[in-house]
Amino acid sequence: MDRNNSRSLRPPPPPSVSRPRKGPIISNFEPGVMKLLEMSTFSDIVVLVGEDEKEYKLHRNIISVGSDFFEARCREGTFLEGKERVIRLPEIDTESFDIIIKWIYRGGYTLPEFVDTDAFCRVFEAADFLRVQELKTEMQEKLVTRLTREFIANEKNEKTIDDPLKLYNSIAANSAISDWHQLRRIADKVFPF
Repeated sequence: MDRNNSRSLRPPPPPSVSRPRKGPIISNFEPGVMKLLEMSTFSDIVVLVGEDEKEYKLHRNIISVGSDFFEARCREGTFLEGKERVIRLPEIDTESFDIIIKWIYRGGYTLPEFVDTDAFCRVFEAADFLRVQELKTEMQEKLVTRLTREFIANEKNEKTIDDPLKLYNSIAANSAISDWHQLRRIADKVFPF
């Protein structure tokens, strides 16, 4: 065997291992993925949400891709939830959870035309608790766009956010240091000096 041929028989170096980003399941199969959420077919975990424990029959492989919290809880042998396949979230309201779980399965957060500060903050806080960082980032980006429109480009002086200062304070209280750059962008819109 000549020396040149032996080099070509060597296996390529192993690919670098990097953890995939957490985010929604978006693909050409989006309608099928949403059908899984609407139906309980092939679900393998139950999530009980709110004080009334509304039951969501979900799929571990999907929710684990979208949320670091669910990834940790669904892993067998790590938490009791992974073994029992039941997760209880009494501290999260069902309206907020509906938004988050649809985002995980489908993607795409839509900022309502009129932003109710309390409702927005409940979703943001729940996304923080469930460690769905990409949803938090998307919510912040859409908020910056809205605030820009409301405080700079709004000639009619129409109000679409009921209490911008309260909204900012709540977001700041539920944000990690890694969110500070985004918070600065929001502050620049809320407090245009």
